[in-house]
Amino acid sequence: MNSENSVDQIFVRRLTDYIMSNLEKEHFGATELSQAVGQSRSTIHRKLKAITQKSLSRFICELRLNKAYEMLTNQAGTASEIAYKVGFSSPAYFSKCFHNYFGFPPGKLKKRSHDSVDHQIIPPPEQWKNTIPRQKDFQFLKRKFQLRNRWMLISTCLIFLIFFGYAGYDQFFSDQKTDSIFQAVIHSKSIMVQPFKNISDNKLNQSFADGIMEELLDCISKIENLKLVSRTSAEQVSEKNLSIHQIARRLNIDYVLEGSVRSDDNKLKIAVQLIDTKGDIQIWSEQFEHKIEDLLAVQSEIASHIVMEIKEIIRVSENE
Repeated sequence: MNSENSVDQIFVRRLTDYIMSNLEKEHFGATELSQAVGQSRSTIHRKLKAITQKSLSRFICELRLNKAYEMLTNQAGTASEIAYKVGFSSPAYFSKCFHNYFGFPPGKLKKRSHDSVDHQIIPPPEQWKNTIPRQKDFQFLKRKFQLRNRWMLISTCLIFLIFFGYAGYDQFFSDQKTDSIFQAVIHSKSIMVQPFKNISDNKLNQSFADGIMEELLDCISKIENLKLVSRTSAEQVSEKNLSIHQIARRLNIDYVLEGSVRSDDNKLKIAVQLIDTKGDIQIWSEQFEHKIEDLLAVQSEIASHIVMEIKEIIRVSENE
């Protein structure tokens, strides 16, 4: 058992070292890591999931965020400067991920640390008696109890029970209201899958591109709390060659998934990118390369992998 743990620790340490040595490289992701380690993405993902219960994308993201926290604590730069140093091309997206992970934005880290040390006022022991009125109340109740005025103790206990009962009741419904608002935010998330483009001369590639898109639409439609724009609407918008900003305004969506297919010798290359429409920012991209004769066998596998990445990105953005 100890030997297994040692091997697991070495494996995780090895991944961490590769990521940290390429921290500033925005595009150093799962694909680049698998090439550096010399193992397939699926193998690394499966082993890492078994050891840490985290996906490969989440593992990389958390390493970047923890390093950013350390750099901010050491005042190694502004939040925007550190965002680029840990591989985020957008300070706004970095701030969003940081807030979701740590519970507060990076800009407040320095202020929180400063306030916790310099501005926390703790009364000296000799003043506690004057700053905690409950101590006086308790002494008063103790004297009354000694004088056999037990009815006062009972009355006070009832008051406390009523007060805390009301506070708990109010907190319960406040939490329910907050959960309802949070659920409403989750339900507002939406995505559109653009028709995959065939950017090669081989027209047969378009049928494969259409097949990938059909697989994606079917898988994405099953993601809970994510609204999928219909294929008809996506095709109508794509025909008009609108910008991401125009598409977002017209359909009121949060994400756009784009893809292209091209052939090279005996291989077919599929490029995919996920765009956050709020800032027209690419938040994830990946390329797949397979032999043409294997396409039908891997079509479903590629679509499933893309959907897994989308679910992970949306989960992180909503701070699961």
